[in-house]
Amino acid sequence: DMYRLPLEKISMASIPAQVISYDDAWKILIDMGGLAAPESWKGSLVNVSYNIGPGFDEASGASMVKVQTFNELQEREIQNVIATIPGKTEPDRYVIIGSHHDSWSYGSSDPGIGTAVLMELARSFGLMRKQGWQPERTMVLASWDAEEFGIVGSEEWTQAHDKELYSRAVAYINIDAAVTGNHSLVALGSPLLRQALVEATSLVPCHDPTHPDMSAYEMWKLRQPQDKNRPQSEPEIKIAGSGSDFVSFFAGRGISSVHLQFVGENMITDYPLYHTEYDVFDAMANYTDHNFESAKTIARIVGTLALKLTDSLELPLRANHYAEHIERHLKPFLAHYKNVLNDFKIDVGPLEKAFDSFSQSCMSFHNNFDTVDNDNLLLAMREYNDRLLQLERAFLLPYGVAVSPYYRHVLYGPDPYNNYQGIIFPHLVTSLKIAQENSNADNWDAVREHLSYVIYAFKSAEQVLQSSLLKKPNDEL
Repeated sequence: DMYRLPLEKISMASIPAQVISYDDAWKILIDMGGLAAPESWKGSLVNVSYNIGPGFDEASGASMVKVQTFNELQEREIQNVIATIPGKTEPDRYVIIGSHHDSWSYGSSDPGIGTAVLMELARSFGLMRKQGWQPERTMVLASWDAEEFGIVGSEEWTQAHDKELYSRAVAYINIDAAVTGNHSLVALGSPLLRQALVEATSLVPCHDPTHPDMSAYEMWKLRQPQDKNRPQSEPEIKIAGSGSDFVSFFAGRGISSVHLQFVGENMITDYPLYHTEYDVFDAMANYTDHNFESAKTIARIVGTLALKLTDSLELPLRANHYAEHIERHLKPFLAHYKNVLNDFKIDVGPLEKAFDSFSQSCMSFHNNFDTVDNDNLLLAMREYNDRLLQLERAFLLPYGVAVSPYYRHVLYGPDPYNNYQGIIFPHLVTSLKIAQENSNADNWDAVREHLSYVIYAFKSAEQVLQSSLLKKPNDEL
């Protein structure tokens, strides 16, 4: 019954796109005429000069490339598959695990492995349920449709349940293309989940059979340190951009989320079969993940993480991990933009002050938690957990700010020039780039506006942690 834009009002892409092989690309590029491409455009195919056209070099004898497309514009029904295991003591708190099931072509890695992991988790939790286990909080298993067509399935579902999820969702775990290599675990998402990830990965054996005595946590820490110059550095949790179903939860609704994946040494280029017809079972089973060791390990990690979030009386979430994560990215942000902002008389002092105050509140929240009910441990713990859940919501854009209906997280989100890449302060950075490219009073005023949203987010988060409305004004203390 919801209104949808008529098809004739939707702006569709007009440039056809077709995946081709390296051999075909080489044949086309070697014959290209016209001017030489800039150095930054040139690839590494042999004997190719990388001209940019128009047309072909006359000496090559080439004259035409014919591309045929057989796409049909249709409105189709999609199917999400949702399973729930109701919680025993807190059924109104939801831990959600999801992977999409639609694919380009065969999709053995994307999302075949993720779907296999989700199905194995469903089987395992089903067996546990038959043996009498029931989670303390509700567990939701979701198989999304139409992810490849614009993250449609999970977005439609989160829109349909928006108000319920806002007050009840604990976390979302995303598994998508769960294995594209066997070098290391990679985690993208909210730093609020670091403690839960550390506890879960510490309980799971390493995926690499050459390191039988290591845990998954120790291997993650070894191969994905957040500071490569410090051997004892914690494993890195990367900033989440876009490109998978965590977007609707994290960037859109402020639900703490994490995307987990085993990758090769280079996450971007180590799986060239991605989104091609060569992404088949044989490639996954015999080349990418022998004996499915990485797939088994990620299933154990996700399952253990889910149980930590459903069954722990005190949620394994730490606000100070958020402050530490922000501080690591705030420093290079200020180094890059502080002088630019000063040139236009935009003071970053209030931003630094708001962050410092927020950071102190994160530490005092855990060290000196002040409950509204000292006589009831369970109610006090519920309050403690709920404040941590609301912390992530505090980082959403204020109501009524029409920037994007899908990317509302003020602190973390996709780079406007590369949606797969996550950056700090995405809306502020976008406004800065626009102002730098087209310097006028209105654009720099938009920078001031978005800077104020970041400051507001830090202050709002601090109020959530302190329950500021229950505090007496300073003059009454």
